[in-house]
Amino acid sequence: MLISSSNVVFGQDAHRKGNIYGLWGYNRSIYAPSDIKFEGQDYNFVLYDAKAVDFPSEFNPSVYFGLFTFTIPQYNYRVGYFVTNDISVSIGLDHMKYVLVSDQRVLMDGVIGSSYQNYSGHYDDVEVPLETTLVTLEHTDGFNYASIELDKHWLMWRHTNGKHFADWYFGGGIGLMIPRSDVTVLGEAAANEFHIAGEAISIQTGFKSTFCKHIYISGTLKAGLSRLHNILTTQSRAKAKQNIGWLQGYWQVGYIGNLKWKRNKSTQ
Repeated sequence: MLISSSNVVFGQDAHRKGNIYGLWGYNRSIYAPSDIKFEGQDYNFVLYDAKAVDFPSEFNPSVYFGLFTFTIPQYNYRVGYFVTNDISVSIGLDHMKYVLVSDQRVLMDGVIGSSYQNYSGHYDDVEVPLETTLVTLEHTDGFNYASIELDKHWLMWRHTNGKHFADWYFGGGIGLMIPRSDVTVLGEAAANEFHIAGEAISIQTGFKSTFCKHIYISGTLKAGLSRLHNILTTQSRAKAKQNIGWLQGYWQVGYIGNLKWKRNKSTQ
């Protein structure tokens, strides 16, 4: 209805240089199968093409809008600044969740020592069931990607009153993976703590709409590759490694406004 209105303008720049914005929203993610290497005292083995899923919270207003519970679901937040009318830079966190699927069979390579009698032996592309007594792995607190992003915006539509407009954007990001993981390896539980486990790169695209100059709504599709080379597991110096490809979709709402600094005038 807005686009069909006579009060629309296409192909003109929106005056956004100097604007700052803040966004909050929620995501869903899918993950490519990954190889996971586990290294510890008396074992060193790899699970190939292990499948995983995300772990969304069932929608409940008391959770999603609760003062102390809104960070339980898979969320995203971002704060940005328009360097020019169409270039923005931002920092933020994508709180995804990653759960290794337990009811699957995977190929396994490596060695498990005699300390673990149920699984002791040499493995050479042996297909094994992924039982909870062998391995469980969840980045559910979570699979956190802290990043800086650069985006290019193209104005798609603007109302002649200058208060409502929509644009498409495309950009890329780079950052750190900071998980808090629940891991069990060969029956031994994990020591969970937030830590820098690796790095990631990503690209994103989506649409953003601005209403009444300040209300910001966006929908985004983001693809990334995370290299985790220091996942803490069960012992001192025991760790896991994996490279994870992922695709994430999320929506956000927020505020955009202009930074205006007032200069005090001195009088003689």
